[in-house]
Amino acid sequence: MKKINKPRIIAVAARLVNNVRSISSKREIKVARSIIRSFILTILISLGLVAGVLANSRSTMLADETRYPAEITVTDGDNTQTFLTYQNTVIEAIDEAGIKVGEKDLLSLSDDQQLLPGHRYDLSVSRQSSVTLSWSGYAISTAAEEMSMVDLLSRSGFSEINEETGTVLEETGESEDSVDGAAITYVNVENKEYREFDAIPFSTVEVDDPNIYEGESKVTTEGKDGQRATIYTDTYEDGIFVSRVYVGTEIVEDPIQKVIANGTKKKPVIAPVSRYANSTVVGNLNSIKSSFNNNGQRTYGGYADNGNGTITVDGQTYTYQDKQTRTVTMYDGLEVCMQQGCHSPAINHNTFSGVPAQRGIVATYGYKSGGKYTGSNLPLGSVLFIEGYGLAVVGDIHGVHSNPNLIDLSYDPGEIRAGIARVGRESRAVYILSTP
Repeated sequence: MKKINKPRIIAVAARLVNNVRSISSKREIKVARSIIRSFILTILISLGLVAGVLANSRSTMLADETRYPAEITVTDGDNTQTFLTYQNTVIEAIDEAGIKVGEKDLLSLSDDQQLLPGHRYDLSVSRQSSVTLSWSGYAISTAAEEMSMVDLLSRSGFSEINEETGTVLEETGESEDSVDGAAITYVNVENKEYREFDAIPFSTVEVDDPNIYEGESKVTTEGKDGQRATIYTDTYEDGIFVSRVYVGTEIVEDPIQKVIANGTKKKPVIAPVSRYANSTVVGNLNSIKSSFNNNGQRTYGGYADNGNGTITVDGQTYTYQDKQTRTVTMYDGLEVCMQQGCHSPAINHNTFSGVPAQRGIVATYGYKSGGKYTGSNLPLGSVLFIEGYGLAVVGDIHGVHSNPNLIDLSYDPGEIRAGIARVGRESRAVYILSTP
């Protein structure tokens, strides 16, 4: 068998393949060129058709002017914008563009201005400030060009406010620089004083009265309530009450204090009197005479109240039962007879107790019943010490009804006319040392 040469076969096969590929490529190119020519022709025909359609559409648009938009330029302060619109009126166009216009703002064109297709329009917006002026419930609204609050107040006529009248100006607005939508209210403020009155109760005081007997009292001054005012300031705005502020209080009338006087004067103890008290009077009179100094002269050098219920007279101490301040007067038996002219020649009269009038005898008030003395203010025979007079014994009675506490001091006959006794109507301390 003949051996096959493989490399040679492979080389021959490769040449055949290349020859086949070459032939196939040429054919494909021809086919591709034919296809391209057909495609280009188709495009040209199509373009022609489109051009015809566009030309026809252009003719249609030129025949219908409503298909053109209007052009608007809007100037709003420092802002300017231009836009196209198919809206029929100015207000519809600016609403479509989102431009806000207030009721008070002014437009250079009317709201219902018709917009023609393809036309240009210039529109300016003048912003107006809305202002309300109010005075005492009456309000006037207006609009003006934008201005500051200061200018607005000046033009409103409310810039000058009289503070003494209490009038105020209230301002409300978005800011100090803008008054759009502001409300300026002129409020008439009136301040009135208001007073509420109430009573101040009177007080009562009790005082001691030495002219009224113990256990007795009387109203010396009737009490009366006073009056106090609580003061407020009421504020009215345009005649309407708005507030009340406390100011203070004022005493309109002082109360009058009620005064009750309570008696401190001791009630007299009416001691029964008897002419048989002579022995007691004589005995006590002799007793005090023995205590006199200066060789029997009925005088005393001085006394001291020891503050413990005792007094010391010329070095001798006595205990006393009571101390009173009494009115004292003086008499002597001889002077009484001379003035009355009851004897001629005049004699020294005896006292009620039968003892002749002399130093050391004093008279107390006597109470009568049926024309006779039945009692006395101090018991007959009582031993006393009287400031400025000395030791004494109650041995006589007087009838001075106006002052039952009066003590009448007796002196020796002729001492008054001789000027030795000089006692007027005086108040002196009287100590009751003993009573029978």
